[in-house]
Amino acid sequence: MKKYLFCIFLVCSFKSFAGIERISKGSFIVNLGISPQTKANGLKPYGLVYDLLQNFNAPVKWAINSSKSKDGIDFTYNNTPYRSGSFIVLAQYRTAEVNEAIEGWKTKGVIGETTDTEISVDIYATLNYAPKWTIDKMSGQLITPFFVNADIPASAHGGSNRTAWKTPAELTECDDIFILPHADPVWASHQNLLFWNKDRKGAIWSGCHAVSVMENIVSPDGLMSMNFLTTTGMVKYQNHLDGIPPYTYQYPADPVMQFVNKMDDASTNGSESIYLPKANGKWRPGAKLSITSPAHSQVPSLSPGPASVLAYGFGFDDPTRGLVMYQGGHYHDGGIGGGFGGTPFNSDHVALQRAFFNFSFMAVVDRQSKNVSPQITAAGLMRAETVYPVSFSVPGNVNLSDYEVEWTASSGSITTSSDKKNISYTPPSDENIALCCLQWL
Repeated sequence: MKKYLFCIFLVCSFKSFAGIERISKGSFIVNLGISPQTKANGLKPYGLVYDLLQNFNAPVKWAINSSKSKDGIDFTYNNTPYRSGSFIVLAQYRTAEVNEAIEGWKTKGVIGETTDTEISVDIYATLNYAPKWTIDKMSGQLITPFFVNADIPASAHGGSNRTAWKTPAELTECDDIFILPHADPVWASHQNLLFWNKDRKGAIWSGCHAVSVMENIVSPDGLMSMNFLTTTGMVKYQNHLDGIPPYTYQYPADPVMQFVNKMDDASTNGSESIYLPKANGKWRPGAKLSITSPAHSQVPSLSPGPASVLAYGFGFDDPTRGLVMYQGGHYHDGGIGGGFGGTPFNSDHVALQRAFFNFSFMAVVDRQSKNVSPQITAAGLMRAETVYPVSFSVPGNVNLSDYEVEWTASSGSITTSSDKKNISYTPPSDENIALCCLQWL
């Protein structure tokens, strides 16, 4: 008996870049600049945003002052200075259900207010859909506390244990961000990150010594390497000293750097807290070394430096690839006793985890940067080996001749028309497949 397939259709979205926008009266502003930073006021707001995007299809504005200094003010409303980025839910999306959700998040500690006048705000981007994370099976338990702290459900990243986490070979176009905490990747198991980052614009986040191990992976024939952010790889984690706080913070208006104060205390632990390019290489020119240790004693004797605690950029400096970010340290959710084991959870850990979520939202904004938002029409339930029509429409102000239309499917087959606006989709007959993803690119 042939199985039925429930097909998920992913809707691509507009990317809205920085610029002054008028925010309407009745909008809800989330205040992420409260001190001291806690899980409630610093991390739960990301859970709110995920909830609104995933469950209510409510776009969220991300406000960042593009010319501010570290911990500077993004904007002021009603005598309240808003810092470290702010999320805004426009009045027109505040349905009764959305308002109920916002009130629920406020009881969890999210702080914000509703505007009673219009306000002009510098907007970095409009978030249109929730990220889909997936966690490496090796040591994903190190990252799951981030999601618990933000109250983002385990379904957002594949589940609370490794049963539903993925190996790089299992990544598809339906995955946005691959998370690789402390681990020992090798070419045989992790080579697909190289191709997924390129072909699917997949984003990669990595921490602790998985970073230098991955940056030094070379294919058996020596023709390919996985040094995404350096030219020739990194000094191995066993061969260099830790970072030396206080660290230097740069790019205060970058979306990744939207957090309060510092994360030094959350980074100086584990088997690798800082990253150094090899002596015969350097950081790729496009890599942003957002947090550095300028006093590192092994620069330049061991490495040309700089020694970086947080670095990110496009893989191989190629803007058609996905973004890659590295964060030093192992006990990102706090440890016991200090030193190698980390320190008890504090505001520095909030800052580090905020940088992770900032990168995640920035990555999906970037991934959909050249796409418009189509309305896809198709059957929700499909039978294997049966042909089904699929079509899409776009907003009236979109000229399709400005875009190249491509379709992909994680399984099954697609037959396109001459203009690719109408296609035929045939689900596969593989009885082991219960879910497929069809995407308009």
